[in-house]
Amino acid sequence: MLSVTREHQPKRSRFETMYTILKLCSKGSKKTHIMYRANLSHQQLEKYLAILLDRNLLTIGESNYLTTPRGMIFMEKFNELKRIMDEGNDQSL
Repeated sequence: MLSVTREHQPKRSRFETMYTILKLCSKGSKKTHIMYRANLSHQQLEKYLAILLDRNLLTIGESNYLTTPRGMIFMEKFNELKRIMDEGNDQSL
């Protein structure tokens, strides 16, 4: 019997997951699309959608979820922080 091993990826942070959802919704996305593309369970998706909607980072359109202007700012700031952290990647701590 062959054993299939999965390559272990580091666990995403809450902010990385929120960024992923906001990015998927920047042009509008349905709930199922978000769940599969962000690789989340239904329970996880519901939790994150509630947080993002509560913080006015996401809104519900006619039939899909849309990133708000405030959500776009979140994405810009997240990218800025990621760039800063990646700059020091060559140095060991």
